[in-house]
Formats: sequence, structure tokens, C-alpha cells
Amino acid sequence: MRRPTLAGRKPGDVPVIQVSTATDVGLVRHNNEDYVKAERVDHSGRPFRVWVVADGIGGGPQGEKAGLTAVDTVIDYLAKEPWTDPAIALTEAFALANRNVFEITGEGAAASTLVVALMAEQDRMLAIANVGDSRAYLVTDGVAWQITQDHSIVAARVAAGQITAAEARTAPDRNVLTRGIGSEREVQVDVFGPRQMQHNQRLVLCSDGVHGMIEDAAIGHLGGSLPITESAGALVAAALEAGGKDNATALVGGFELVRRLPRRAIQVAIGVVVAVLLAIGIVNLTSSNPAKSSAPPPPPTPTLHGGPPALPSQQSHTP
Repeated sequence: MRRPTLAGRKPGDVPVIQVSTATDVGLVRHNNEDYVKAERVDHSGRPFRVWVVADGIGGGPQGEKAGLTAVDTVIDYLAKEPWTDPAIALTEAFALANRNVFEITGEGAAASTLVVALMAEQDRMLAIANVGDSRAYLVTDGVAWQITQDHSIVAARVAAGQITAAEARTAPDRNVLTRGIGSEREVQVDVFGPRQMQHNQRLVLCSDGVHGMIEDAAIGHLGGSLPITESAGALVAAALEAGGKDNATALVGGFELVRRLPRRAIQVAIGVVVAVLLAIGIVNLTSSNPAKSSAPPPPPTPTLHGGPPALPSQQSHTP
């Protein structure tokens, strides 16, 4: 079911941050080197959303290790290290992730793409950073706008006017990167923003297993028209339906309306609940304490040898 759009916002509707993630090994590969995470971190008393997609490079366990190390390093840095400027923080987090992947995987034996979005919850200021060809799109009214630039040979050829974007999608060297996390000792990071994310916008992060299989128009439609909870899964499913030639991963984050009751309605509802609970308690108390009989008690049972009378049996009562 499609949720109410922000354009049809009514009194009492509140925009709430929602996010969904999905990943699949695809129909050709034997292991999944993609990683995706959506975390909420508190930094200096301010809540932030950290959304990350990585695509390991190198094949097998090394590629998986590269992708996972890149994701965990960035999230850990943003959650625990001191920083004030989001753009600088992302640059430093990427630099640390690059060093960790370079060392852990054997000095360039494996690498990873990485795209990260960092958004402050209070003012919706959004910063995005990337290395490699995992992308960030901003979706507005069902139209996807690519924010990041791919660091690949075909992207450089498209920028130089040597081939078209359509030709790049089928070029034999389309998966050859010019930058990667962990491929060299140092890495150059692209950072976009900060800019304020609007309530009618959504952010889509995805690996090339998604944007390389479906057109940007489909990314805009699936990422922007469905409930956010369904959007990431729909993007991955579309990539699989288109051939699933690579691991496919997507994250969709943004705002959806949630109806909040007015204060008076909440107070009335609480009062009704309390009244019902009290009524149930009175009924239970009455049923567990039947009225005592007005008949006189039976005479005490006589005992042999003139001893004291037997004590009456005790009855427990539910208070």
C-alpha cells in the first residue's frame, strides 16, 4: 500500500525518517562481496543517520573482507572519533578505511568501492562521499539525479566525449576502476554537500549490480514511488530480473508521513484505557471474593479427651 505523500500532507501528519536495505548475490556470482548498513549514531549529543554501501573487489574472501572492513571502519569513525565538519569527517573516515583495507588485505591485493551518506536528523543537512562506482542518487518526484561520479575508465571516457553513456553500459572495460578503497596507500575522496535534504526527496545508494542492470528512470520510479520499506527490495529485484550479472545492493532513505494524534485525542484515549483497566480489575476482584454466607458457622468439631477444638481450615483470598 502506498503511503500518503508529502504533497498531500494533512494536519497531524509528521515526516519521519525511514530507510530500507536489500542485497543479493545475483544470478551469476557464487559469493556476495557487497555490504550495506544503515546506522543511527549520536555525536556530541546530536543524532545522525549513516547510510553505507560497499562493493568488494578481488573475488572470494578477500573481496568480502575489503567491503566489510571499509563499511565498519567508516561507521566506527563517525560514531566514536571527534569531528565537527561532516565533509572533513567523511574524508578522514575514508582515509582510515583505505589504510585498514590496504593493510588487512595485503597491500592492494583487494579493494572496495564505498559510498556513504551522513545526515543530521535535526536540520536534515546531508553530506555524501564516494570512491569507486557505487552511486548515490537523489530522487525527487520519481526522477533520479545522480549525485556521485563513477571512478572508472568508462566514466572518464564518457566525460571526455569519447563514448556515450549508453555505450558505457555495455563497454567491455566498464568494471575497471580508477580509484578504490585499499588499492593504493592513499586515496582521493569526492565529497558532496552538506546540503539540506528536503522532505519530498529520497536518497538511493546502490552498487553497480543495480545501476548497471537497470536505467536511471527505473531507479527513480522504484526508489521514489513505492513505500520506502519496499523500495530497496524492489530495486534489487529489478536488477535480478534484468539479468543479475553481479551482486546487487540498494539502500533507500527518506521521509514518509506518520499521523500523530492531537494532544487532546491522546489524553482521551489514555483516559478510556485507564477506565477499561479499572473496570476489568473491579470485575476480577468481585469474582474472586464471593459474598460471605449469612448462615451461622457450624459448631466446632469435638475432639477426644476434651482437647481444644480443631482450627477451621484457612481460605486464601485474592486481594
